[in-house]
Amino acid sequence: VMNTSGSVGSAYLQNRGAKNALNAQTNATNSANALQKYQYDTTRADYAPYREAGAAAIGRNNNLLANPSSITQDPSYKFGLTQGQTAIDRSAAGRGGLYSGATLKALERYGQDYGGTKLNEVFNRNASMAQLGATGTAGTATAGTNYANQVGNNTTGLGNAQAGNALYSGNQWSNALNGAVSSYRNYQP
Repeated sequence: VMNTSGSVGSAYLQNRGAKNALNAQTNATNSANALQKYQYDTTRADYAPYREAGAAAIGRNNNLLANPSSITQDPSYKFGLTQGQTAIDRSAAGRGGLYSGATLKALERYGQDYGGTKLNEVFNRNASMAQLGATGTAGTATAGTNYANQVGNNTTGLGNAQAGNALYSGNQWSNALNGAVSSYRNYQP
């Protein structure tokens, strides 16, 4: 009878120890996953301005392609056009031909050339901003992949520990019961 209670008690203590170890591993896995999520959320927030700027730049370029004359709404366009026209007017006035056909032709040519040049310049500037957005999106995607991989590995490790604990506990109780049955048979007259 003494041997039987010893094996059952031993199985109980071993099972309890295994359960405590599993609880510690569960807590560690949950903490690791929370840290991974914090890092991902932080990275995502850090890249957000780049993604947003890139998306806005793509929108501006789509508007330019749909309506090239919208370039006239760009603040840098207005300033440069006005400065160039003023320079042509002053030059013509200095020569006494402010209202001549040549001056009007020069102003028209300047406006057209400036519009085409400025359209390309603004489009390229927006394309550069869109590239920053693409870089921010790629960085966020990489962080997300790393987060998913790490949490997946942590969860798999925890699942393996849970399965191991279940097998260990089952074996301990089985051994204890087998020992009890064996002891009972040995003490039968």
